[in-house]
Amino acid sequence: MNDTNVVDLVKAQERDPASVPIRERVRRRIEVLNEWITSGIPDGKLASLPTSLRKAKDWSDETLGILPIGSPNDFTTKHVEWGRDVATIARLLTKLKQRHGRPNAKSGNRQPRPDSEPIKLMEAQLTEAVSQWHSAREEAIEQRNRADAEAIRVARLTETLTQKEAEVAELRRRLMQSGAGLRAID
Repeated sequence: MNDTNVVDLVKAQERDPASVPIRERVRRRIEVLNEWITSGIPDGKLASLPTSLRKAKDWSDETLGILPIGSPNDFTTKHVEWGRDVATIARLLTKLKQRHGRPNAKSGNRQPRPDSEPIKLMEAQLTEAVSQWHSAREEAIEQRNRADAEAIRVARLTETLTQKEAEVAELRRRLMQSGAGLRAID
């Protein structure tokens, strides 16, 4: 068998890093930062945490699936398509910086504040839970309002139907009283 005809299907399905759209690169950063806020930064990753949006643009970590973004014009909070996502990254980085302190001047590594870490983590979890509760509450109110509107609509239709049935019954009664009855027309 000739080796030039063999196709490696696994390799063919792997994505070329250059073909990963910027939107996916931005979203992956948000996913990782959100995970780090809720679960904590994994060992050995604290030093690689970007300290600014400029550094977040160049951030690359294959183990996390984070690829750098080439153009600085594509990674701004004013960008039409993903500016909001970039602003979200900035907020998440700020939260992580506040939680883990400032870089140590000697080592360049950040030193976590052990006394405030559990409290800030609980605050973040509480904020997330309250946000989810409010969203669920708003959705429930909206569904209840829709159900109430449908109940009113059904009641009106039932009332209209009852009135029409009464009108038909009255017309039948009059017809029967008149003695004319129904007859076929030629």
